[in-house]
Amino acid sequence: MDFAKAFDTVPHKRLLRKLKCYGMNRHVLEWIESFFCLQKKQRVAVSEALSSWTGVLSGVLQGSVLGPILFVCYINDMLETIASFVYMYADDTKIGRAVTCGSDGLALRSDLDQLGDWSQKWQLRFNVSKYKVMHYGRNNVNEQYTMQDDSGSRYILQESKEEKDLGVCVDNMFMLKFSDHDVARAACKANRLLGLKRRSFTQLDIG
Repeated sequence: MDFAKAFDTVPHKRLLRKLKCYGMNRHVLEWIESFFCLQKKQRVAVSEALSSWTGVLSGVLQGSVLGPILFVCYINDMLETIASFVYMYADDTKIGRAVTCGSDGLALRSDLDQLGDWSQKWQLRFNVSKYKVMHYGRNNVNEQYTMQDDSGSRYILQESKEEKDLGVCVDNMFMLKFSDHDVARAACKANRLLGLKRRSFTQLDIG
């Protein structure tokens, strides 16, 4: 699962509300509010035309130490809304369940709907078009899953046989293998980097 522009769309007021519920010290809350939420403005420039300034109501700073921590604090309660197991790493989320019969599939669909409700409530949009479903194992029950997008329509989640997860390629048979496909992909990436370096210099010394 994938959040759409995750770090840029965290609502400031809702973030502060959650941090307060976690029992954060009042002085720390005021410091975070001052650093992330107050006195930040933005405007749009097109050629020489400038819009008026407007306040920034959402987002945590990418590249800062505190930004990812605040983001994790914001999405932490998402785990409490569903019964299936969840793995989260920053804005990357995986939800799974052993599906051996129809009722297991229904439970997983219910959890997906719960996540959709959470997304609407806390204004952190999921990028449903990037969702992928992988059925692991030889005896799995291949169910079809959907999720509601921003327009309210049901979006069919696409099935995948192989995905790259945190730099590691894994397929639907739990195989982590050093295949010819992986070698070709690594060689292609190395060639792109070499081409970039070659184009960066007007003269190259063999030695």
